[in-house]
Amino acid sequence: MPGRLSFWHAPASGLLPGFAHDPDGIDREKIMGTTEVLIPIALFAAMTVVVALLTRLIATGMLNRTIREALRSDPGSVPLLAEKLEARQPWADPMLGWVFIALAVAMALLGLTDEDPDARRELLRAAIVPLVVGATVLAYVRLAARSAPKV
Repeated sequence: MPGRLSFWHAPASGLLPGFAHDPDGIDREKIMGTTEVLIPIALFAAMTVVVALLTRLIATGMLNRTIREALRSDPGSVPLLAEKLEARQPWADPMLGWVFIALAVAMALLGLTDEDPDARRELLRAAIVPLVVGATVLAYVRLAARSAPKV
């Protein structure tokens, strides 16, 4: 490619010996394009998980502080607060699973719209990971709900 210097397409002048062409025939530019799509998606998924976990941590910390203050001022209200400590938002874990499944669907749709079969295959293969993680989270939520004691 004239005017462009990259690792895979270095000029034939010998600036990077042995890398002036790609001897195995793999189009590294298309694979790098797929990687450029997958990295932001993975970062979004990681940030979503971190925000969800931090929110849960802050909420639990605030409730624990409230329980400590209630123990000092009104010990009779502690059982009600302790029940809140055990009962988390019923939608929190399933929401995380559905976010991962939505991410997998978006990646699969992006892969299906790509004209290059290699890039399509890479995106569809990469969509398997968030799909499996989302399905696992939803299965865990369902199994945990069945085994939870009925109140």
